[in-house]
Amino acid sequence: LGNWSFDEGSGDSSAEGSVGISTATLGSTTGADANDPTWTSGMFGQALQFDGVDDYVEIADAPGIDISGPEFSASLWIKPDRGPGTEDMFFMKGDRQGTGNVNYYLSWKDTGKMTWAFKSDGGFEYLDIDVTLPTVDEWNHIAVVFNQPTVSIYINGTEYTSTSNDGTGGTSMNKPLVANDDPLWIGAG
Repeated sequence: LGNWSFDEGSGDSSAEGSVGISTATLGSTTGADANDPTWTSGMFGQALQFDGVDDYVEIADAPGIDISGPEFSASLWIKPDRGPGTEDMFFMKGDRQGTGNVNYYLSWKDTGKMTWAFKSDGGFEYLDIDVTLPTVDEWNHIAVVFNQPTVSIYINGTEYTSTSNDGTGGTSMNKPLVANDDPLWIGAG
């Protein structure tokens, strides 16, 4: 369980607000750097603005974000200033260096799909779901709920549900998540 509201409004970190899992570090260092998102006004108080290229937040590995088993849920508020590229990550628990060690992630694509993906005991599972993409220049609420084998993505309250590869791309969702020891990343393109 984790909750980062990003309501500090300044600085290079953001405290976790529910059970003290881990502080979120903006960018690649504890000091200011080129990978830091910038502070801005949010839907509720303050927020972070990402450049869509290399800005990110890193949250150190902790038991509360090492998700395993048949259930998972996450939600976030976004205000995109453009549509997605080929595939842009909202968040990812895993190795950003491309070793394939991913616990879970949620992304959106320029094809009008959102992807929910995770590591299972059988390998890497993913599902592309056709959605009406979030509206540019407006606040949008996104949630993903995985209740094996069903994946539901909610965008501003509209539910998009799938259970497996339904012709849109993906693998079977009838497997549980397997945890890893990597950080959780928010942003980074």
